[in-house]
Amino acid sequence: MPNDDNRAVERLTALWALSEAGLGGFLHALKSPLVGTVTGAAAVMIICLIAHYADRKISAILKALTIVLIIKVAVSPHSPVTAYFAVSFQALAGAALFWIIPRFRVAAFLLGVLSLLESALQKILILTLMYGNSLWESINVLFAYLSRHLGFGAPPPGLQPSALLIALYLGFYGVIGGVAGFLGGALPRAIAEAMSRPPPPAPLAAEAAGAPAAKGRPRRPRVIRKLCRVGLVVTTMVVILTFFTPAVSGAAGGVPVVLHTAGVLLVWYFLAAPLLMRGLRRFLKHKEDGYSHDIRNALALFTHLKAYAGQWRGDAHGQRGLARVWQFLIAMVVFALTFEATDPSPGSAPGETR
Repeated sequence: MPNDDNRAVERLTALWALSEAGLGGFLHALKSPLVGTVTGAAAVMIICLIAHYADRKISAILKALTIVLIIKVAVSPHSPVTAYFAVSFQALAGAALFWIIPRFRVAAFLLGVLSLLESALQKILILTLMYGNSLWESINVLFAYLSRHLGFGAPPPGLQPSALLIALYLGFYGVIGGVAGFLGGALPRAIAEAMSRPPPPAPLAAEAAGAPAAKGRPRRPRVIRKLCRVGLVVTTMVVILTFFTPAVSGAAGGVPVVLHTAGVLLVWYFLAAPLLMRGLRRFLKHKEDGYSHDIRNALALFTHLKAYAGQWRGDAHGQRGLARVWQFLIAMVVFALTFEATDPSPGSAPGETR
């Protein structure tokens, strides 16, 4: 286990940045259909580890956040601005909780719940702003229609299926957050036990150099994919509100939905989001020079982390579900903390990766 806690925090920051940047080797090794949720939970656990190793928890978490955001902007420039809000909330909540609450595991649990609930609430808010109340009205109308035609009769008065759906959605994210926080509190002990065993083998040089990208059909640009999804949702809502609601007659009933969604999209994609991203980039640009050394070290570690993620995926047989994610996170943290470059460049500090 590294004696230098600052070095441990630096390595954990690189691991966090790799997760947030969405680089293929890290995420595909999980083989999870809920990559975004898993990434958020992993961020919570890495923040817990940073708080565990750092003497000055608040400054260490905030510094790690700045470095992660700088790398995320550079490596994944097309990430939506809402992703930066979620990452910032996780770090700020972690800094506050580990400062206020002396019991590490309690703070970790609360951090997990709050972080994942914020992520869920953010998605619900975006849906409401984008589609208006018509989205939830469409869900209520469709539920009532299906209930009648399946022989269950009309829903009870006052029942709002959309509210129930939101509650279930928040409950799911809250449970995931609670699990992430619980595991984040248990992670330091698990890491200490794993560190007592022989360190994981370093990836082969060919693997560390980066495997060629998998070939396949080229993906559509992000904005086009987003607009296609929005168009599908709007079309579905218009159909439901037009044909299943007695109070609405004709296709004109869906016109307000289309106009509202189009207006929100235009304002968001062409005004609000570009202004927010410009301000964020300007802020991070001022911070970049002060953290240039940490950023270089984190980026240098990226290649080795990606290669080890692929190597771990090939070696891990018979592991499924949460156990696979847990073992993967432990393996990645141990590798990040113990990895030593075999060919350091002249003048590099001891333990510094190339």
